[in-house]
Amino acid sequence: MTTLIRCALCATFAFASPLLAQTTTDWDTDADGSLSRDEWNTGIDQSTAFTDWDADSSGMIESAEYAGGSFDRFDMDGDGTLTTTEWDDGIDRAFGEQGADLDYATWDANSDGTLDRDEFTAGYESQGMFDTMRTDAQFDTTMTGLSQDEFNTSMFDAMDANDDDMLSQDENTWMD
Repeated sequence: MTTLIRCALCATFAFASPLLAQTTTDWDTDADGSLSRDEWNTGIDQSTAFTDWDADSSGMIESAEYAGGSFDRFDMDGDGTLTTTEWDDGIDRAFGEQGADLDYATWDANSDGTLDRDEFTAGYESQGMFDTMRTDAQFDTTMTGLSQDEFNTSMFDAMDANDDDMLSQDENTWMD
């Protein structure tokens, strides 16, 4: 389950995003149809992704900020709540169809049939998902959050399904 949590946390970044209005072609400087780690890092550094997730502008993405960014990725209609459909779709994309046992009803603290940002963040933090991801990725857990480099690395590694250190167009779901 630990590896699944790590993958899910990183994969939440891999959903279609309004944060980046660019395409893979914009970042693919050698025009080979894939993104190297260097091309990814350059592109993501030039985007607003990190600063958008770093809500308090501390230079680190802390657990609650990561949960908030993840919530926004799941909230496909942008209405500030997650329906069971958005939850199921997000969990399926993050873990695979059969990959996780995260119960929507458990996270829906007020039992109103939707998850708001506070409920999502509370569930996320009570599961220890951020710390598990950081530990599994061997990031510096003495720090309070993710640095820009760790953010870049975690996103790239989550999408690089075949571990070839390249993101094919199929793997790079960040820009779908």
